[in-house]
Amino acid sequence: MLDVDGTLLPGSLGLHMLRDIADRDSDRDSDRASAARYVLDLHASYVGGRLEYHEMAAAAIRHFCRTLRGLTRAAVQDTAARVWADRSGQLFGFVRPMVRLLARHGIEPVIVSSSPEPVVQRVAAALDVARYRGSRFSATDGVYDGSGYDSPYFDGKHRTVLALCADLPIDWPASLAIGNSLGDLTVLSMAGRSFAFEPEPALRAEAERRDWRIVHRADVLASVSAALDGG
Repeated sequence: MLDVDGTLLPGSLGLHMLRDIADRDSDRDSDRASAARYVLDLHASYVGGRLEYHEMAAAAIRHFCRTLRGLTRAAVQDTAARVWADRSGQLFGFVRPMVRLLARHGIEPVIVSSSPEPVVQRVAAALDVARYRGSRFSATDGVYDGSGYDSPYFDGKHRTVLALCADLPIDWPASLAIGNSLGDLTVLSMAGRSFAFEPEPALRAEAERRDWRIVHRADVLASVSAALDGG
């Protein structure tokens, strides 16, 4: 399982989508722009240590629903396309070699992220990863209605992995998981090879307590390679 935001590239694709929406709708729909900026403020409060991760995530997803309400699926796909075109060059250098390394070892990569699925889909396509999930939001007749969401974070990412791999037996002790935040905790807890990538403070504490590997962009590829070779 590969996380996206903060693990495959810096920052959050979901937050970049919100900024794009806020900038484009600030004059036409003040409520939408206000909701988008509220989520950005929530994240800033979390980064500044003023909110716990779970509190931030729960409030952010609700206001993400409010932000999307009234937008068409096509409009959100366009937002995802713009964001990915702008951010794709920021994929960390180790990402593509690592996906190839996993394939050589017979490990099928699965991408699971809390960012909206339209932009996660673009990440997966760029890396030729067939199994992926992002956050999904309810829509009626092709228009987001703001009534609900389905996010891997709240299900527990391990359940998302199980659903994505329903046709495959998962050997959890031989599996590998890489993430940077508490949103990745359930899969990191189940995988036999767990890597906390440049972890946020709360995940770093968990990684140290559980003796997981703590890696950085300069050494993650070598660490994963060594783990797959039995090191």
